[in-house]
Amino acid sequence: MPSNSPYGSTYFKHPSGRLSNGRLIIDFIAQAYGLPFLPAYKNLIEGQDITKGVNFAFAGATALDFNYFNKSRVALPGINNSLSVQFKMFKRLKPSLCKNKKGFDKDETFKACCGGGGPHNFDPRMGCGSPITTVCSDPSKNINWDGVHFTEAAYKLLAKGLVEGPFAYPSLKPAPFQIV
Repeated sequence: MPSNSPYGSTYFKHPSGRLSNGRLIIDFIAQAYGLPFLPAYKNLIEGQDITKGVNFAFAGATALDFNYFNKSRVALPGINNSLSVQFKMFKRLKPSLCKNKKGFDKDETFKACCGGGGPHNFDPRMGCGSPITTVCSDPSKNINWDGVHFTEAAYKLLAKGLVEGPFAYPSLKPAPFQIV
């Protein structure tokens, strides 16, 4: 996007990669939940922090590829930013998005916190609490407690999703207190 583009001028005060003068629906939702705005893939600059995600959406993008339009003899969209192109961009960027800081390793997140070794720290012959099992130092960083059950942190996220949304439709009656 050219540096003098008016897109984004109302809120961002510079070209934002959004086809609006400011924020989009997704930006308002992100703000409501205290999440950062996602930078547009086409506007990324080297060294930019993308650990929270990237927006791959494009104006005029189609779900179908150019080949479909050619074969069907339908007018081609102006540019091929189809879903498959966006998916290829995601796959190229994925290694950068999924890097973890030294030490809470995403593979560790899914291992049993309390278990008996092996690739998932789970051995059904060695239940949590037996003499040779180990317990991770911070269960809040794990989803799996003992190879069979979730951790409190995982159950909390599920409960929040049910009580506060979006896992129940229609929504449950608002709870008198927030789940913290």
